[in-house]
Amino acid sequence: MRFMRLTAPLRLWVLLTLGTVRCWTPGRRGAPAPIAPRHLALRAVRVNYDLDADASKAAVGSDRANTWEWSTNSADNAAFEQERLMEYIWARPWEILQRLASTLWIACGIWLAWRERPKDTPVPTLTGSLARKAPTTARGEALRRGLQKMGVFFVKIGQTAAQRPDIVGDEVAEELKGLQEQSTPFSDELALQILAEDLGHTGPLAPGVVAKNCHSDGPPLLKELNPKFVASASLGQVYRGRMHDGREVALKVQRPGVRDVLGLDWAVATVVSRGYQKILGSPNDYGQVVDTVARGVRMELDYYNEAANAEEFAQRHAFLPYVTSPGWIPELMGPRQTSRVLALNWYPSRAPKELSVEERRLLVEMAVEACVVQLLVTGFVHADPHEGNLRLGDDGRVVFLDFGLMDRVDFGLMESCAAGVRQVLNKDWLDLTHTFQAVRFTPKPMMKNMDYGIADTPRYEECGNEEFAEAFAVQLQREADGQSRFGAMAVALKKLSDRYLMLTPPFIALLCRTFITLEGLLADDPKMAEAYNVYQTSLPFAICRFLSPRTRRGGRDLRSSFLKEGSSQVNWGSLSALLTAGDGSAETASEALTGVDLGTAEAVRRRLLLTAEGAALRRLCHEVDVFEACRGFLTSKEAAPLREAVISSLAESWASRHKPGITSSLGPRAAAASRGWGEWKAQEPVHLPASMKRHARMAWRIITRGQMRRSLWPLWRLPLRVVLLLVQVCPATALLLLRARKRARARRRKLH
Repeated sequence: MRFMRLTAPLRLWVLLTLGTVRCWTPGRRGAPAPIAPRHLALRAVRVNYDLDADASKAAVGSDRANTWEWSTNSADNAAFEQERLMEYIWARPWEILQRLASTLWIACGIWLAWRERPKDTPVPTLTGSLARKAPTTARGEALRRGLQKMGVFFVKIGQTAAQRPDIVGDEVAEELKGLQEQSTPFSDELALQILAEDLGHTGPLAPGVVAKNCHSDGPPLLKELNPKFVASASLGQVYRGRMHDGREVALKVQRPGVRDVLGLDWAVATVVSRGYQKILGSPNDYGQVVDTVARGVRMELDYYNEAANAEEFAQRHAFLPYVTSPGWIPELMGPRQTSRVLALNWYPSRAPKELSVEERRLLVEMAVEACVVQLLVTGFVHADPHEGNLRLGDDGRVVFLDFGLMDRVDFGLMESCAAGVRQVLNKDWLDLTHTFQAVRFTPKPMMKNMDYGIADTPRYEECGNEEFAEAFAVQLQREADGQSRFGAMAVALKKLSDRYLMLTPPFIALLCRTFITLEGLLADDPKMAEAYNVYQTSLPFAICRFLSPRTRRGGRDLRSSFLKEGSSQVNWGSLSALLTAGDGSAETASEALTGVDLGTAEAVRRRLLLTAEGAALRRLCHEVDVFEACRGFLTSKEAAPLREAVISSLAESWASRHKPGITSSLGPRAAAASRGWGEWKAQEPVHLPASMKRHARMAWRIITRGQMRRSLWPLWRLPLRVVLLLVQVCPATALLLLRARKRARARRRKLH
């Protein structure tokens, strides 16, 4: 391969520089979409990642992200815009060359440390890498120290690569996990000096705590402050203090010098990515991916943006009773755009390594369900949920920290991801290939490398979706946990990437990072890793997203699945297939549960029925004759699978009626979530604001009046329906409930 022919130090440096790009890419090569000619001229085509117009709609809140500005310094901004890259480089050529040379020198040292494998070193497995405890080897230490010397940009790449052993190798991933646990700290004295300078305080920071260039007399800034950091991350260090009003505060101080080298690093990365693209002859626009990730890291350094993200996260997910995040304290932050101090409420909590097995299992379940809801329901995704950013609050909630890197998923992608979950559970591989194409993950038409295994340079020709679907099914079957793990699908796609053309849309980066990281937490618990099915857990939320479309294509799909063509009659065959996806694996999924009801499904259902999310579903309810729909559900042969699913759901609910709920141990809601939603109450765990419920009641009253008109007019319809109610609906309903009760008793006996 051309890449393998590069000198070893350069090859390693390119891998590190493009680690973020490759970590998100199941395959090594990219392709344009759509592709017109039968034979692909790789060097002549540019990738287009845009979704179709009727499948794309911006996520709520994306305006703030799109209009975000780094600073008013246009020269610095040029480093992060491809069309202005040369302007930035020619303005500081020697700085760029020095940064490139120093990075190559450090990469060479890393390569020398890794050149030879000790004979007694076992080859780790994928599971072993994900479940790694602590790095101990000398060359692993050399790798981590080398990345830290290179700078925060390369540390971020290393943290990302740690979640993809299938890409960088098991042993490298195992060692890189040390970057997620604790970064090399910087001087506490320097951090306190930055704190005082940013806040413009010249007196003591707290009684007995005086920063450099400050005097000891005068009123202290805080009532208490621990001068020793409590956590050190790649971008800053955290200090714990107490304000004069009694509030505990976490002060995150930005690592000095981060902003100065970030532009240089990203300029070098962009240049190298373009060279890498030329060497491979790939049409994939790696520069676009680099720019996307660059913007994310820049936004992480804007602490006011991170504070706004934390506030928005708490607001968007306040309907989940067990999810929380700390609010920010603006009076303890520096100037906008240049603030090097982020002040958040201190949230009493414990890290995953401090938890018992049962507590850690509960934390993982809450985090997985919360992230699935973020991807499929709210579209505001925490893109860095590793162990350092997840904690179990003393109030029983899962606490998300560090909101610098967030991803906004538009509604078209949410709907496609929801469709993909159903298709994986149903083993509907052909439809899954169409979903891949819809999100520009694979080209349209599908392309196959006809010289696979024969020549280094690929020669692509069109092939049918059926062929790719069959190859994917075979490859996924070979992977462990193929239908229960996101990572297994990533590995399968990577192994197919040399035979079939695959794309690298930028959104893949943050989404893959989120779920690969969470599955790494699962792997630490072998019993849970064996039983827990991420796709099955996602299914209820995937169905809710299908029932609440926000794009034109999603609306058409819902209507065609819900109603028969050209009529207002329910299409029970299609609806049964939709709502019973993956039903066969339900028992397997339930085995992994901790015995605690998180209340996620109820919260999402209430949101669907009582907010604007359910507008499309309510419109269908207004058009459909509900009485005939109920009669069809109870008596139609096409609805038999759906009736079985309802019976099983009722039986499961009744059998676990005394199952403890997560809400029983929760305390007051976080301050950030209380604004706009009100205080959390144990008697109403899934709380919605009064305005939402008022609008929902108005909508359902309109639907009810419409259904009553259908039943009362013409005059002959009411007596006919009374007869049908007594003869068909009531007996069928009684039979369904009896079957559910009988099955619930059987399950209770089995449990006891």
